[in-house]
Amino acid sequence: MTSDDFAIAVLTGGRSRRIGRDKLELRRDGRTLLEHVLDGLPIPWPEELVLVGPVRAIAAPLGTQVRFAREDPIGGGPLAAIEAALAATAAPIIVVLAGDTPGAGHGVAPLLAGLEDADAAVLVSASGLANPLSAAYRRSALLAALAQLQPTKDRAARLLLALLQWNPVPAPIGSDEDIDTLADVERHGFSGHNGDMTDDLDSLRTWTAELATALGVDIEVDVEGLLLLARDAAHAVDRKAAPVTAFLVGYAAAHNGGTDDAVRAASEVAAAQAKRWEQPAP
Repeated sequence: MTSDDFAIAVLTGGRSRRIGRDKLELRRDGRTLLEHVLDGLPIPWPEELVLVGPVRAIAAPLGTQVRFAREDPIGGGPLAAIEAALAATAAPIIVVLAGDTPGAGHGVAPLLAGLEDADAAVLVSASGLANPLSAAYRRSALLAALAQLQPTKDRAARLLLALLQWNPVPAPIGSDEDIDTLADVERHGFSGHNGDMTDDLDSLRTWTAELATALGVDIEVDVEGLLLLARDAAHAVDRKAAPVTAFLVGYAAAHNGGTDDAVRAASEVAAAQAKRWEQPAP
């Protein structure tokens, strides 16, 4: 298969809500997360590279055309993003990769080799989980499947697998490990623009423990969980909702015994409430 037989689409439009900043701009060894994805692409690159998300500065080799697309509506989810990628290229085969998986590019070659006479080839993890966001699709089959899944907004990409004849491809080591939480950032050695995110979190944990002691509170605080809750509230309701939400969770937990379980229960209620408030991105 030559480089003009297929296009690569990288989905780069996620909200990074659990991390609190644009995770594709996280860095390791001087390279962004997105650059690590692209570094793994086979040489030569295909003639077309589609990035479904906001416009970013990309250094592509000569002979590769970089195109940008957006899902409709913006924030409409991965299935809508795949549909947008397909509309941006006429290539007979499209390889879909997740932009938050640093080793995703290493899956391209085995996916193309595993396509054979099927509608698609899909990376499967060691635990047996098939990933439709690390897959190679034949254009005609993908178009037909998407036609059955309209509207694509907020629908799971996994629905494609029930409509296509696909070959499982064992995921190369590291090609299916995404960056979704602060713990993932730490494990994969990435950091933010202004210092290491792990150091920031450790400092916050220390501050929280010292403040709890000063206040005479004997409780183990789930710092990362409360940060995620505050960010969800800020995103779904309003930025000013974050500290108010944290206060109400603490007050409710104290009213119900002040235990770790009480904090956890109050946090779950607040997270569910924030999710009900959330509106689609404009």
